[in-house]
Amino acid sequence: MTNKGKLKKGATLVELSVVIAVLSIISTMVVSFSIFLSERTKTTVKANDLMQDIVSTKTITKSWVENLTTLDAEFSCQDGVLSASIDQNEYLITLNNKSLCATMPSGQTLSVKLNVITEIRFNKQTNSSGSETIYICKAFYQADNGVEYFAFAINPFVGDIV
Repeated sequence: MTNKGKLKKGATLVELSVVIAVLSIISTMVVSFSIFLSERTKTTVKANDLMQDIVSTKTITKSWVENLTTLDAEFSCQDGVLSASIDQNEYLITLNNKSLCATMPSGQTLSVKLNVITEIRFNKQTNSSGSETIYICKAFYQADNGVEYFAFAINPFVGDIV
């Protein structure tokens, strides 16, 4: 009797090693890609949160300035806090516990929770002739390479921000 008619059953050790190597390469690629997607998602979420914080900060500040400008408020800036006075009443815009709060003459407080912005500072700037004053708002946030900020200008005489 000869072995010519018998079918080969099973795999050789070399064939099994090749299959295991190919599966290892594929699984490594899948894990690496999922890690990449996870990091990309975190970056996208953080960027979206920052954009939302910027829009919210500008919106609250603009509403606050417009409301107080129409009431002929006297604006001032001290220790990074912007305030407005009307008839010896003071109205502030501040960041407390990650909530941006703006007190209004109506007694209402405009408030929004910020996700990324950690600090807000206002600075007064006057042109060289001293005839026009604007306020600069700097909103600080933690970036991958340290603390960064975005800034916008507030012109209370026009009741607008840029």
